[in-house]
Amino acid sequence: MALNWCGFPHHILLTFLTLTLSSWLFISLLYDHKETTVRVTSEPQLRTKYGAYVPVVRDFFQYRVENPSDYVSTDQLPTGKSCSVAVERRFDCGRDRSLTRAACEKRGCCYVPLPWTAFGGPPWCFYPVSYPGYRMGELIPTPRGQEANLTRSTPSYLPRDISTLTLEVMAEEAGRLHLTLKDPFHARYEVPFAAVPPSAPTDTQTLLYDVEFQPDPFGLVVRRRSNGRVLLNTTVAPLLFADQYLQLSTTLASSVVSGFGEHYTGLTLDLNWTSITLWNRDMAPHSDTNLYGSHPFCLVQEGDGQAHGIFLLNSNAMEVALQPGPALTWVTTGGILDLYIFLGPDPQSVVRQYHRVIGYPMMPPYWSLGFHLCRWGYTSTNATRAVVQKMHKANFPLDVQWNDLDYADKRRVFTFDPQRFGDLPEMVKEFHQQGMKYVLILDPGISSTSPPGTYKPFDEGEQRGVFIRNLTGQTLIGKVWPGPTAFPDFTKPDTVSWWEECIRDFYAKVPLDGLWIDMNEPANFVQGSVQGCPDNDLENPPYVPDMIGGHLNSGTLCMSSQQTLSSHYNLHNLYGLTEAMATYSALLKVRASRPFVLSRSSFPGLGRFSGHWTGDVRSDWEQLQYSIPAVLLFSLYGVPLVGADICGFEGDTSEELCVRWTQLGAFYPFMRNHNDRPNAPQEPYVFGQQAQAAMRSVMTLRYSLLPFLYTLFHQAHSSASTVARPLFLEFPSDPNCQTIDKQFLWGSSLLISPVLEEGAVELAAYLPPGMWYSLYNGQPYNSKGQYLLLPAPLDTINVHVREGHIIPQQVPALTTAASRRNPFFLTVALSSEGWARGELFWDDGDSLDTVERGDYSFIFFLAGQSQLVSEPLKVNGALDGLVLGEVRVFGVPTPPTGVWVNGTKVQDYSYRSDTKVLMVSNLALLMSETFTMQWRTEEDGSSTQVLEMSFGRLLRRASSKASDLLTFNAGSAGSRSVLDGEIIFSKNNVCVHPAEPLPGLPEHHPGYLCVHLEKDETLGSTLILTWVPNSRIQRQDEEALRYITPESSPVRRNPRRRPRPPQHRPPPAPEEEEDEEAGVEPSLQQLQLEDGDEGSCELSADEVSRDSTLGSDSDTFSSPFCLSPVSEALGESSSSVFLDNESREMCDESMTHSASSASSLDSHAPSESSQSQGVRWEEQQKVLALEQLCGVFRVDLGHMRSLRLFFSDEACTCGQLVIASRESQYKILHFHHAGLDKLAEVFQQWKCCRETQLKDQVADEKSCMQFSIRRPTLPSTETHPEERLYRRLDVSSWLRHLNHSGQVEEEYKLRKAIFFGGIDPSIRGEVWPFLLHYYSYDSTSEDREAWRLQKRSEYQEIQQRRLSMSPEEHSEFWRKVQFTVDKDVVRTDRSNMFFRGENNPNVEIMRRILLNYAVFNPEMGYCQGMSDLVAPLLTEIQDESDTFWCFVGLMENTIFISSPRDEDMERQLMYLRELLRLMLPRFHQHLMRLGEDGLQLLFCHRWVLLCFKREFPDTEALRMWEACWAHYQTDYFHLFLCVAIIMLYGDDVTEQQLATDQMLLHFSNLSMHMNGELVLRKARSLLYQFRLLPRIPCSLHDLCKLCGPGMWDSRYIPAVECSGEHPDSQSCPYGGTATPQPPPSPSQLNESKRSSKARDIFNFRKQS
Repeated sequence: MALNWCGFPHHILLTFLTLTLSSWLFISLLYDHKETTVRVTSEPQLRTKYGAYVPVVRDFFQYRVENPSDYVSTDQLPTGKSCSVAVERRFDCGRDRSLTRAACEKRGCCYVPLPWTAFGGPPWCFYPVSYPGYRMGELIPTPRGQEANLTRSTPSYLPRDISTLTLEVMAEEAGRLHLTLKDPFHARYEVPFAAVPPSAPTDTQTLLYDVEFQPDPFGLVVRRRSNGRVLLNTTVAPLLFADQYLQLSTTLASSVVSGFGEHYTGLTLDLNWTSITLWNRDMAPHSDTNLYGSHPFCLVQEGDGQAHGIFLLNSNAMEVALQPGPALTWVTTGGILDLYIFLGPDPQSVVRQYHRVIGYPMMPPYWSLGFHLCRWGYTSTNATRAVVQKMHKANFPLDVQWNDLDYADKRRVFTFDPQRFGDLPEMVKEFHQQGMKYVLILDPGISSTSPPGTYKPFDEGEQRGVFIRNLTGQTLIGKVWPGPTAFPDFTKPDTVSWWEECIRDFYAKVPLDGLWIDMNEPANFVQGSVQGCPDNDLENPPYVPDMIGGHLNSGTLCMSSQQTLSSHYNLHNLYGLTEAMATYSALLKVRASRPFVLSRSSFPGLGRFSGHWTGDVRSDWEQLQYSIPAVLLFSLYGVPLVGADICGFEGDTSEELCVRWTQLGAFYPFMRNHNDRPNAPQEPYVFGQQAQAAMRSVMTLRYSLLPFLYTLFHQAHSSASTVARPLFLEFPSDPNCQTIDKQFLWGSSLLISPVLEEGAVELAAYLPPGMWYSLYNGQPYNSKGQYLLLPAPLDTINVHVREGHIIPQQVPALTTAASRRNPFFLTVALSSEGWARGELFWDDGDSLDTVERGDYSFIFFLAGQSQLVSEPLKVNGALDGLVLGEVRVFGVPTPPTGVWVNGTKVQDYSYRSDTKVLMVSNLALLMSETFTMQWRTEEDGSSTQVLEMSFGRLLRRASSKASDLLTFNAGSAGSRSVLDGEIIFSKNNVCVHPAEPLPGLPEHHPGYLCVHLEKDETLGSTLILTWVPNSRIQRQDEEALRYITPESSPVRRNPRRRPRPPQHRPPPAPEEEEDEEAGVEPSLQQLQLEDGDEGSCELSADEVSRDSTLGSDSDTFSSPFCLSPVSEALGESSSSVFLDNESREMCDESMTHSASSASSLDSHAPSESSQSQGVRWEEQQKVLALEQLCGVFRVDLGHMRSLRLFFSDEACTCGQLVIASRESQYKILHFHHAGLDKLAEVFQQWKCCRETQLKDQVADEKSCMQFSIRRPTLPSTETHPEERLYRRLDVSSWLRHLNHSGQVEEEYKLRKAIFFGGIDPSIRGEVWPFLLHYYSYDSTSEDREAWRLQKRSEYQEIQQRRLSMSPEEHSEFWRKVQFTVDKDVVRTDRSNMFFRGENNPNVEIMRRILLNYAVFNPEMGYCQGMSDLVAPLLTEIQDESDTFWCFVGLMENTIFISSPRDEDMERQLMYLRELLRLMLPRFHQHLMRLGEDGLQLLFCHRWVLLCFKREFPDTEALRMWEACWAHYQTDYFHLFLCVAIIMLYGDDVTEQQLATDQMLLHFSNLSMHMNGELVLRKARSLLYQFRLLPRIPCSLHDLCKLCGPGMWDSRYIPAVECSGEHPDSQSCPYGGTATPQPPPSPSQLNESKRSSKARDIFNFRKQS
């Protein structure tokens, strides 16, 4: 071996040097390439601020971007540097054909051979860096998003390339980006069946992605906004777009990619220079070829639990080239590029987002989940009957018997053989009588050789022109099973009608239950047609992806054949989908029940109409293994009803293989055994007894699980979840789960681990972290995320239940019709904390639209604290007579001493100490009714009475639904008795906000809220609401825990009982007391636990949510306090209306205890210094101070004056609950994380809220509690006619308002666009200075830059004046200004990242601006709240001097937001009162009745002074600022906003006749909980209505005076009506005419005397 001077072999050294050089060049390439990528959103920062004005996007990009491609000629060899591309980053320049060096270099590409690679490896001919391509023009807003033109100056190397394209960018949802590339001048074929739902406008600030564009050569980059990760980067290779060749390349964020089906592959794809062809073909599954379906979708796991999806909606022949960059290239032979990117962020969200585009899957009939049996070779009805009889005799379940094409007369569909299948109708009826169903095959090919008049399907079809035509207009004839055949064109409406009639005619003879549509790729035994195909570009395109046969028409129809929508060249991949749609529609109409369709060919959207099977699989172990990823991938594709032919279709199976395949097939969502004619029989009964027993066992197990499986299908149908689920969907952060495809899940609950190797009797199965139980015996496995070696004898498939789940099951039978009548049983798998949940969806299993019609049952199951609850949330007749017969509870730690069901002790239970399984048998509990089961262990220390009182409380925490439990009217006929103390609603992280902000503490004070039912002597039943702060629970404060912990909990060490005041409610009758005590053994006094008892259930701080932003709908039950029942103490009361910290006497004691508890939290912490101890003590004091304001709150809602629910979001789930006592005390509870809608349901069912008067029951009250739900809405008919015509002002639209000199060409149009659309946050720093009059609209870019320099110098002079004050001046300035400024700035907008953190320099900048403004304008100085106005300006403008002068402009030119003089504020209030008089007279009359206090409108002073900054979140408040600053048609738009708020949220003021202070509190409570966008739309509508008034009062004449042209341009000027006295003038200065008034009545005179002072406020005062 030859060595070099280093002592290494030559080839090793050469390899090392090559890799080193490649790495260096690759890194340098990344940096070089990065320079050519421009983020569009950063464009404004390059504008006026830096003095580099560029008028249009195209020129801007040209100025910023160096274009190496401008210097590359297609006939020149690129430079060496441009060809220095890492091998894995090479993108093939000759994908359309093989190229020699000369041909490659003629294209302008690089040719660098790799001697060690063979075919299929890295390309030798590849694109250089920045290969010439399209150049991107200006982005222009469209109704759906934005669009830009792409142009190329020189043609590409492709024939008939398209030189101009239109790019459309649509941000359809926060997690969905939609991009299209089309020919703007010539309509091209587009996929016609995409079920994309309409999208509402999306706020760009909520998007999960950012999009960047490289203009020349065009490319785009999509990043995940949360972490900046690049998900899509098309700048790495050129975009090619020719008539029959479209190519797009991108990098990938990860090498873990799943999708691009249908192919014979694992769950994740091999990216090592492989390619995938999408072209539907009749081809048995094997590797490296195109199969039956095409699904151009992939899911990319990003490695940190996040994922995204990519969907190219294109039905033409497609190749997807994968390379280890990681990267991919799409090449398709036609259509357009229609690309969706789904941002997730987790894999399950990606799947849901994808299914939202292609459509949710259909709901299958219940019977279709049973066992199906078929064979091509059941040659007669007698043979078919014999199979069914043998199956029944051997006690195998069988729901559906099938026939292959054997039934058809001469293999013609819609016929049956008169000799062999003459009694087919009778056989089907026999099956129906046995509770079975019948399905047969239906090929699309229609025989064309029958004598005329003898075969109606062809005769009538030919007459109606339903068949696909060739280029000459004649019916195209191919060849399939019956010989020459014609193929229906399912894109023609009349074909769909003809197809339905054929099915209807056949169904009249043979009452089949479903149809199996095979051969629908479509398959053809000749190439194209029996007459061949013409020689044209469709038959012989310039590029054909790698496929079986090498031609597009191989094994199918001519590409040039014509269908109604387009040529078969475009529609081929859609043929199976269109047939499925027609078949589904026909069965729907013919049978009037839920259709069952099974299709071989597939395309996105098939799951809405059909199931799928994986085709003609071989009977071998490899195909068994690969069937799992096939099933899982179709779940991702939206086709959950999927399975493989059990035991294989081709070849002879073996007994062991068939047993193992049956075990796996029992967990396919669709289970069918299917066999080919020449093969050995493989029905379950043909094997030995041991094999039969194994098969029978797993088939009956499947039938027992059908209720659970059916529920999973309901979830898939209603919410796009998956049925058979890969592990990475459920455990996205577990790296071990990313590629597992030999195990899978049913839903989130069952883990299936089949044997896939011959001769195996044990199995290495991966169990994700957590507790798993064997489904068979409850054996627990506490996994840390590891592989376990499990026994797997021939009769066993390992199935494990995940902790925390409840599986509804049913006693199996031989058919689903029989099993559906059998008793249910539950398998409860407790978590390590002792909790579990589950649900059951149930209907008749066959009817249409049961959910939409409400004809279904839904049962929720919950287990926890040694009890199980079943709550039917909705019940229909399908559950009638069905009972629960058995319960298995896995994970019961100790033997129970007793079991109670609905309070009655049962005897039939057992417990196994080795597996810790509790079995309760011989039950007969109606499934349609609520029931509870409790088991008590020696460690529980609780009585059955307490358990029975608390079972409903468990359920309410998990479901937040009252449903049928809310039978509040005690004693009513048919209702059960009220359970005293029963919780009917609970919610965690409900906030109370202190009335005054506390320094150093957050505004939100979250807590746990529950509502429980209590008997009431006068009301029948009442509701007690309790709220406990999380901070008290985290410290395990005993007094707080009393309210949310049952007597049975060991947390309740020494419960202290409060006496029950006798005057509040009468004590229960003696009989009731005896009933309550009956059966309680042992008594509460006897059940006391010592402090050290092993079974204590301590609440740790980690188990309680510390973050008020956490959602409360988690499925993880790790916080016992959130689910604990309320103890008997909740039924106790006192005479106080609102019991803050229980009672005043106990408050001090409680707080003392809390203080000691808080102190004890740090008693064992290491003491670093006395300073740190002081800090901890200070924090504890802050918490205790907060709890003095926000302590435990408890109230009897039945004795309140009013309950008001205000919804603050569009979905009506979040908002506020406002409780008012009869003494006008208020309590406001904030629902930030949904749940308010559930509470509304509870209140709406409560008698006290349903009835406004209780005359017979409440004698000493005038009326019952007032109750209302406020869901402010604004119908489209009430909006401004120009609403939604203007999109948000972004970069491109802003540039269009500027001319080449940078001047605003039409100020009015700009202001109007801002008024309606607002401003994109990315350009606020550029536009706000115009609105605030810092820049003149007619200033040029150069003018503005000179102006900025001048104003910067002036600002420095102002600051110098401040800094050079004398000591006396500085002392005075500190006292009057600086002291207040220093106090304000440290608390202003600290939640904003721009000001967050200690020693933030931006806080100091804000401070300097405010101090300098006080020097600049000493008359105004500084007023509290000014910092709230400066903060947003500084955040957006980010320049100290510019911000200062914008603030000056704001204070000088914006009337409503300055610190006003008295006359300014009076003018504002006068205008507002007059607007209310015109637009809301009822509210104005209420103000008049209140007199001067009411007319002062105190509640809206803060709105006017701070322009709603304290009323709405910043995003909404700043939109309002911009609308006001636009001065569109009025200088006083803020007053229209005030009126809009009152209109939308002020009904309670007039309905309850609130006093002034109550009105102030009412509107204060709405702060941050109103819908700002709704208010804006309403205000614009009010302005529009005001402008249409035929007469206006003279007092409002100046409301639209100062805004320049366009104010009164609506084709008329309204008449002016004099509204009152004018002290400075004898007559109305506006020429107003007085309206005669009738003489006042005595009551009006009295009212006038009371409000004489208020009348002066209306006197008009001339503007100074």
